[in-house]
Amino acid sequence: MRISFWELDWKHARNPYDLHRALWHGFPDFPPGTDRPFLFCVRWGKFGQPVQVRLQSETEPVQPSDPTIRLLKIQPYDPRPTEGQLVRFTVCANPVKRLTEKTGPDDAGRQARIPLIREDHRLEWLTRQLAPAADILESNIVEWRDLFFTIRSGEGKTRPGKHATVTFTGVAEVRDSEKLNTLIRTGIGPAKAFGCGLLVLGRG
Repeated sequence: MRISFWELDWKHARNPYDLHRALWHGFPDFPPGTDRPFLFCVRWGKFGQPVQVRLQSETEPVQPSDPTIRLLKIQPYDPRPTEGQLVRFTVCANPVKRLTEKTGPDDAGRQARIPLIREDHRLEWLTRQLAPAADILESNIVEWRDLFFTIRSGEGKTRPGKHATVTFTGVAEVRDSEKLNTLIRTGIGPAKAFGCGLLVLGRG
């Protein structure tokens, strides 16, 4: 895998939905609409200022021709956690629960994602996400941010949306290294197109 570091002008972050669209330019062999070949997380600065992005991918990205999307650095990334190892982790995620919404008595309903608001519920959600791969020994919420965005349809229409993102840090003990590697590669939770799900590990 590769870890790359990027800086994007504010115009790409004003509407958070545009961030992943901008990062696609670093992967010209993977046109939008195919499976996303990367996970990323965003370091938000002051309003109107460039944003910093950490991006993880199997394929090495390239510098786009657009000078407002700057590839700063690429380095190899080969995490090899082992059972029983203590690891520090950081992840920006979108903790949600699923509820069934019904519009009438005969309606089977549809699944809706509802953000978790209480801190204890968010921490419990994180524990469940990592449970197959690692036991959390310590976890903290260090930042939370509501991302307001607009999605444009092919017909020129727009609709607003919001994701409640939470940044967790902590220490975990590896239970199953193979499953943990899968989580590292695939990410955890929803809203990955908005910079959620990237699990960053360090030594415990």
